[in-house]
Amino acid sequence: VGNVITLQDSKGGEIIYTILGPWDADAERGVLSSQSPFAQTMMGRALGDSFTFKGEEYKVGHIATIFDEAIK
Repeated sequence: VGNVITLQDSKGGEIIYTILGPWDADAERGVLSSQSPFAQTMMGRALGDSFTFKGEEYKVGHIATIFDEAIK
């Protein structure tokens, strides 16, 4: 919780998600609840790890905290 994850999808696209508590979730802004199935699948992954969710392949390209991202 509190991480910003950049993923590459199997089509070469880049997706950025912020994982926060369920009260902050806003899928339209890329903020996922830590309790969502997709966030649960991402948790514990490291930079460069790949995983599959609902038949789609993703690769972790960058991991930061919300505090790291706020500094930029």
